[in-house]
Amino acid sequence: MKAYACFDFYSKNNLRNRIFGHCFLVLETSQRKCLVLDKMTKGVKLVEFYCKASTLVVKLRKAGCDCLKVDIYEPNSRMPELFTCTGFVKKCLNIKKWWIFTPRQLWRHLWATHQATTAVTQTKRQTS
Repeated sequence: MKAYACFDFYSKNNLRNRIFGHCFLVLETSQRKCLVLDKMTKGVKLVEFYCKASTLVVKLRKAGCDCLKVDIYEPNSRMPELFTCTGFVKKCLNIKKWWIFTPRQLWRHLWATHQATTAVTQTKRQTS
């Protein structure tokens, strides 16, 4: 299953000065459908789109989000988490790093461990 961790920013300047504000997941459920899992204050928002996940990711990137391709693992249900957007994405990706609290820390972890590749690269390969 294709999955993307997407990050929204308050400040959309260069990479060093961006202020990470929120993170969510985009999952490809079939060839023509994808699902957005977004942790909100009072629950989880699920939105189904009738397009490929890569198409939605390209649109999100144009809107200013950064999206990284990730692998989904079976979550460990015993792991206690703060139920924030970052905790929700960590739980879905089965990341057990206790020091990751913010979307920026999660983005840096995914980028540094090479669990993620940029969605633009994946999209360029698919269209070529």
